Amino acid sequence: MAVGDVVSGQGSAGATYNFQAAVGVEIMISSAGNNSQGWVYLYNGSIVSGVYSMSPGNAHDTFLIKIFINNTIYIQMEAPAATKYNGFSGIQIK
Repeated sequence: MAVGDVVSGQGSAGATYNFQAAVGVEIMISSAGNNSQGWVYLYNGSIVSGVYSMSPGNAHDTFLIKIFINNTIYIQMEAPAATKYNGFSGIQIK
């Protein structure tokens, strides 16, 4: 992948989804969403920080956000129900 390429991902139903950039790569996440409720976290493998809550009132929404991630600080998305999915999109900036 190169600077300017689109980066996106989708988790499996009911599963927590982690996305970690390759070493030396930085990505700006520009949207995240799911068809349930849950959280988008910043994660470093041991410490989790909640960034955005996708609450029941916002179900099926996509959040327009700016989260910058790399190989050491990445995103984690939860999907609490067994039939629910989550996903994100962004752009590689480095």
